[in-house]
Amino acid sequence: MSIPAVSILMSVRDGERFLPSTLASLRAQTFADVEYVVIDDGSTDRTGRILDRFADRQKRVTLLRNKVSRGLAASLNLGLRECRANLVARADADDIHMPSRLAKQVSFLEGNGDAGLVSCGFRRIDAAGEVIDVETAMTDPDLIAFAMMFETPILHPGAMFRRKAVREIGGYDETLWTAQDSDLWLRLRETTRLANIAEPLVDYRVHDGGIVARRGKKGDRLSHKVKQRALSEYCECAFAIDEAAAAVEMMRGYHKLTKTNVETGRRMLRRVRKRAAVKEPKAVLGWFDERYRRGHIAQAQYHGGSDPGFAARLAAHAFRKRPGLYTASLASRLGWKSLSGGARDRTR
Repeated sequence: MSIPAVSILMSVRDGERFLPSTLASLRAQTFADVEYVVIDDGSTDRTGRILDRFADRQKRVTLLRNKVSRGLAASLNLGLRECRANLVARADADDIHMPSRLAKQVSFLEGNGDAGLVSCGFRRIDAAGEVIDVETAMTDPDLIAFAMMFETPILHPGAMFRRKAVREIGGYDETLWTAQDSDLWLRLRETTRLANIAEPLVDYRVHDGGIVARRGKKGDRLSHKVKQRALSEYCECAFAIDEAAAAVEMMRGYHKLTKTNVETGRRMLRRVRKRAAVKEPKAVLGWFDERYRRGHIAQAQYHGGSDPGFAARLAAHAFRKRPGLYTASLASRLGWKSLSGGARDRTR
């Protein structure tokens, strides 16, 4: 049997709800020289039957079954050992892949021999398939490598990587039941260039059954532990897990932090900024400064009602270097007249 150009690697557990549409989108790819390596990770629903029918109708399918669930990382490592192609395309069982996804990623890797991985932008969709928003992927390799300390700029189910590059670093860390992708990309960036195609090539489904929705506080802490290692290595110092979590959440701005965590996050981020000023190009520093500013604005808004003085200090700090960005609408939402008036007065 000839070796295919691409191995499509998927692990699925109880995925009957969305699996048929995902498989249909993979069958519809314009790039056809592929094999499928699919792991049924101890499913108890109709997933097994759906996969059996798929294997009956499709050539070059390897089905592996775990009698009990072993988790995503262990299942992907199991499948990775069965992949024969030099290029491996990840896919999850609940997303939709644009027909040109594989073709564009193969073309990119063939033309960029120094890149060991390429992912893509995506459209975020809900359970019904309605588009929520669109994420254009960052493409600057320096920025991708830097931003990984705070977020995950590589879409896991949209990634295509060189099999040898991932196997040489040991594959997925099976001790991680979440954030396996973040950990893998952080290790992979040390040996090869990571890249993105900006345009959306995947419809990434967000629903209650997704691992991010289900992972809870323990999963968040595990994710922060991965970021803790990266931040510590970057700054050549030992970040505590709570310090790393505060820094990451300050940059993201998704949730209201306690005043103590805000101050901790600010302190840690200043340490990162000092290091970045020596190591990074201007584009990376610009991204950091903008996200830092947005994080302060988010926390100012969260605290505006309960502690306007604290919120004003955060806003004043955010706009210190770019006061022209302070808007009347923001001041109105926070109950301030202006940065030069109410907000600045409260910082003294």
